[in-house]
Amino acid sequence: MLPVLTNNELIRFFEKIKPQGDCLVWVASTVKGYGHVNIRGTTYLSHRLMYNMCKGRPSGVVHHICANKLCVKPSHLETMSTPEHTILEIAMNGSSNIASNRTTCKNGHPWVDLYININGRAVCKTCRSINVQKSKQREEYKVSRRVKRSQKC
Repeated sequence: MLPVLTNNELIRFFEKIKPQGDCLVWVASTVKGYGHVNIRGTTYLSHRLMYNMCKGRPSGVVHHICANKLCVKPSHLETMSTPEHTILEIAMNGSSNIASNRTTCKNGHPWVDLYININGRAVCKTCRSINVQKSKQREEYKVSRRVKRSQKC
């Protein structure tokens, strides 16, 4: 849950924001390209905190419409589901941030034919097909064991 900031915390927060072009850019600490701030011993992403202050609690991923990860301008931020965000990243960049530097999946298959699962994660279709097949085989094995047990009685 995102905190309600005290006056001193608000002053400290806004001191770390500077205008840059059409954006309001976070100029303090960053992690993986995103601004972050420590409030009462807990680290928060600056854009999520700004969204919470101006538009209410975010219902999903806070997306930067301007594509600037350091931007905290409320009109440049919108929420969307993780699957929507992943699909949008792939459409805009050809891949999601997580997958952007990959050429193969963890099992060595070419990282070109992707499946977006219900959590919004990009998954290699070859690996998914193999895993679905293994799952079906495990289920068939369980059913055959149940049948053998029932025949013993």
